[in-house]
Amino acid sequence: MGEIISGLLVGFLSSLIAFYLQASHLPLPAFLYALICMLMTVFLMSTNNTGDYDKDKGIRVTLPHIIGFRNSILLVIPEFILLLLSWLFLSLTVLTWWQSLIGFGLFYYDGYIRWLKEYITIQNVYPEMGREFGPRPLLLIRSFHTVMSLCFLISIYLLKG
Repeated sequence: MGEIISGLLVGFLSSLIAFYLQASHLPLPAFLYALICMLMTVFLMSTNNTGDYDKDKGIRVTLPHIIGFRNSILLVIPEFILLLLSWLFLSLTVLTWWQSLIGFGLFYYDGYIRWLKEYITIQNVYPEMGREFGPRPLLLIRSFHTVMSLCFLISIYLLKG
């Protein structure tokens, strides 16, 4: 449950509040962007909990203990597909073509190439797993928010000019 609660509070709710404070309304795209932020937070939490599978065993019960180690890894696949579908909807409705491409590029490189491609092939827990894979979703989060913030600032500049 920690993954879902963290995702809802840190990813979803904080994004919606920030959007509302700036825009004074909450259209559908704001919810989809918040969903993307939530999913990336869930990726971080679930990757960490999956990496700590053996360490947490008998001490605390996490989602990987409930659904199984391998299933906890495979669960990120439909979550990542949901993230991509949300981004596709935003791309077709409110994003510029270049923002869309940059976002898909980040999801491909930092999400798939640097994390998911290897992560989904893991069959068993190993001692270095947490250290090796734990930071990778954080890199996706950091690069996505940094680059999208720059895209937002560039968009504002282009609209004024």
